[in-house]
Amino acid sequence: MTDLELIDEYILKCRGFVSPALLGEVTSRGLYSVINFLPPDIKEARAIARARLVKRGKYLGDPEIQWFADRVDRLNFLRKDLEKINLADVDKSLILINEMKLISEEIKNYYK
Repeated sequence: MTDLELIDEYILKCRGFVSPALLGEVTSRGLYSVINFLPPDIKEARAIARARLVKRGKYLGDPEIQWFADRVDRLNFLRKDLEKINLADVDKSLILINEMKLISEEIKNYYK
């Protein structure tokens, strides 16, 4: 079972009650940070877990994961641009903030 399959199984089976066997397998693979503090909604949890995998550099090349990677990269680029400008310059900062919000909502709503 791949890491992605394990995480999906954990999300499906352990939302109400954590299976010690699955949690042990996730922890032994070093994936606890991927499943820690996921929201209760299964679709949202899957999207967040995939975004966390991208952040760790896993599964690049997979079309679904690449979609997440592209959006996370864009968010990082926008964050760096936002750090460079004066936040009092509302015309510039709002454009970046609104785009960041839209991308974040795309990621959140990917499975909805």
